[in-house]
Amino acid sequence: IAAGTILGSLFIGSILKSVNRLESAVKKIADGNLDFKLEVKGSDEFSALSASFEKMRETLKDDHARKSRFLMAVSHDLKTPLTSIKGYLEAISDGLASDTETQKKYLGIISEKAGALEKRISDLIDFAGMETGEWQLKRKTIPLKAFLDSLSIIYREDCEILGRKFIYENTIPEEYEISCDPVLFERALENHFTNALRYTFDGAVISLRCSMEKDKPVIEIADNGKGIDEKDIKYIFEPFYRGSGSRREPGMGLGLSTSKSIFQSHGWDVSVAAASGEGKTGTVFRISLKDI
Repeated sequence: IAAGTILGSLFIGSILKSVNRLESAVKKIADGNLDFKLEVKGSDEFSALSASFEKMRETLKDDHARKSRFLMAVSHDLKTPLTSIKGYLEAISDGLASDTETQKKYLGIISEKAGALEKRISDLIDFAGMETGEWQLKRKTIPLKAFLDSLSIIYREDCEILGRKFIYENTIPEEYEISCDPVLFERALENHFTNALRYTFDGAVISLRCSMEKDKPVIEIADNGKGIDEKDIKYIFEPFYRGSGSRREPGMGLGLSTSKSIFQSHGWDVSVAAASGEGKTGTVFRISLKDI
């Protein structure tokens, strides 16, 4: 009886400690504090509950970080052209552009900045529509190889103009057809190709390889640039996320996130990895297609 009483007391004590840890964690979250880690001990039901609670805290923290990035990105990317427009308008108003030539120059810059602002707002509207599902695919059945062949011609020309080497391989059968929205499909692939152009330099190699794996088409867009930092890879498809190597580049960080939304809406998968092989650098984006 004494041994049972001791064991029961220990068991109750263990549960009480788990409950106290949970209660403390709940209070922290209620106060808006997500920067802590709930310690999970033992293997009882309350320990499992603690583990689930900790997973919830991490999810909430990630969501909070996404919202913060969203607000910072939108405010920065919309404020920048607005500040320039305001500055040039004030310069004209203050008489700093008294001659016709200078006024014409300033008005041209204002027009350019207004166009950039309009595009950024349009990108935001498009992205919001995709995220909320307020858009519909306009599917058509297309010959996949011919579709990719035509895109490769454009990509090759872009690479030649910008001093890149382009490699294109396509072993998908001529007769293979796929149901997709060709406009959105092209847009998604272009986002990845443009990304490769942006983060490579003169003489770099960009490749587009298309093949069949287990009777399903796979598309790989790769480059031998400096690649993506390991700490950035898991966030690369998140909206408004700017990796450590891309913060000085123009754009809102929506391209890859938009592409992922397009691929997923088709029921396709997209992933990213560092180039494999000794001494190799660069990035490989892999899109696995399937007809639905």
